[in-house]
Amino acid sequence: MMNQKDKVVGKQLKDCDVLFMIPGRMDKDVKQLPSADNEDGRIFIEAIEDSMDEELQEGSRKKSLVNPSEEYKSRFTVLEEAEETETKEKKFLWIKKKKEVKKRRVTVKTFDRSCLGRCELRFLPDPEMPRGTETVSFPAFILLDRHTYSRFCVLEIYVKDCDDGVHILEAFRHGRMRIEFEGKEYTESEFMASPKVRMTPWGSKRSAVFAYNEVSEQECINCLANEESPKDGRVAGYMKEIVEKNDRSQYEGIRTYASTATLLEICSFKPPTFKERLEYQTTEIFFIEMLLMRDASTSNIEHKLFRISDDIRDKKLRAKEAKEKLEAIHEDLSQAIQFSGTEHYCWPTVQRSVDLLSSDFGLENIEKKYDETENVLEDMIDAIQRKEQKTSEKIKNSFLIILTAMSTFSTVEGSLDKILEVDSTYIAAIISVAAMYIVYRLIDKFSEK
Repeated sequence: MMNQKDKVVGKQLKDCDVLFMIPGRMDKDVKQLPSADNEDGRIFIEAIEDSMDEELQEGSRKKSLVNPSEEYKSRFTVLEEAEETETKEKKFLWIKKKKEVKKRRVTVKTFDRSCLGRCELRFLPDPEMPRGTETVSFPAFILLDRHTYSRFCVLEIYVKDCDDGVHILEAFRHGRMRIEFEGKEYTESEFMASPKVRMTPWGSKRSAVFAYNEVSEQECINCLANEESPKDGRVAGYMKEIVEKNDRSQYEGIRTYASTATLLEICSFKPPTFKERLEYQTTEIFFIEMLLMRDASTSNIEHKLFRISDDIRDKKLRAKEAKEKLEAIHEDLSQAIQFSGTEHYCWPTVQRSVDLLSSDFGLENIEKKYDETENVLEDMIDAIQRKEQKTSEKIKNSFLIILTAMSTFSTVEGSLDKILEVDSTYIAAIISVAAMYIVYRLIDKFSEK
């Protein structure tokens, strides 16, 4: 039984496995991920793929997920085919189409997984903390999980048999982790930009901790808060409430909690081998991967939208170019849809656990950001359509001017004959051609905007 007055001294979470996870998108579409011969990495990849194959719905194993954007009928095509008199419900037909795509399942084949090899992690001290002069090091192995079609990915760094869990969580949260890999030392951002990874971070990094045997209440609270020795006293409040009331596990002998930064699972015993331990971890790891890819894709799309919005405002993009870019973002949005929902999972207990943890782990904020991004996309597409309609009306009016100019050619010629008392056919023709050229340039100018 945990006692809230337990005093935590020195190291916290002395028997645990820790997984650091950083979401993003690979910069290039590499056919095959780099890999290294690493026993732990091989065991990890086999375990999570076996778990996915078991946990995912049976129907998903019978047909692999094709590129969703190919099934997605472009909203722009719908609008171009629609008549101006059609209702708004017809205009937003793509939203209904999106809901059909959301029901599709993911499969093992949807992802590429690779172990990049072993590394040494160094966690730099914080001079203002009690252990401010101590640099802690742990061996680890690095994995890369990539969604095949969209290139959204999660960089994962796994620390086995850690005896100082809360300390390294705090260092990771505050950017004090260094990665020694193949003879070089990197910061997180430097490693992501390195030749073997080449990914841009998007969304928020998170972590998962799998602890064993006895863990005090305060250790749980500090773990969820990613704070080892708070300056203002014990961590309490909401984090304490999570530990007291929000055990999300659906099985006896296991406790599961989650904050927006960390998932903590505590098992009352420690399986003897790494492979057996992974059997208890892989479902949660896969769930977090899906959540992080959702976060990464939404953050990436949001960034692109606001950049296009700035270019449109500053008149750096023509309507046609803006429309093409928005259509590409629309396809990215279709990719993001599949990284959510509990329908991927077969067992009701897993579905319930994932549903509860989604809220604790910040999915509501990601969903809110997704909806806001979707609304911005809607508004921008509507603005482009209105602008194109306005341009089309200007072009029609310009053509009417041309027709009027041509019809009045004889009138101009007759007037010049009377004024100049000579045959003015050629002069009238020159004047008419010049007028038509001016109108043509106006049409061209309007069509470019």
